Amino acid sequence: LPARSRTRSSRSAKDLSDKAVCEFTTGNWQAAVADLEKALVMDPAALEAYVSLAAVHAKRGEFRRALEVYEKGLAVKNGKGEAALRPQLVEGRGLVRKKLANP
Repeated sequence: LPARSRTRSSRSAKDLSDKAVCEFTTGNWQAAVADLEKALVMDPAALEAYVSLAAVHAKRGEFRRALEVYEKGLAVKNGKGEAALRPQLVEGRGLVRKKLANP
């Protein structure tokens, strides 16, 4: 894809990710999950969307699903926001693993 198309797509994925956070904070978790999953289809390197999607699952008590999302995010090479977001993925994964070990 031309650089311009990738940028537009990345911006749209970021917009969806931001919208999803707002949806979740207002109680609409189904829409948040749908938007975050769509953002990841649009931009699989969007680490922010992995962090948010895993957090939504974890807050809903869906720890196995959250762990899967954290693992997928950590598997991304050269993700967007790598320096800031990779530590969040590692920390979130650790917290979810503890929840699964001590239900």
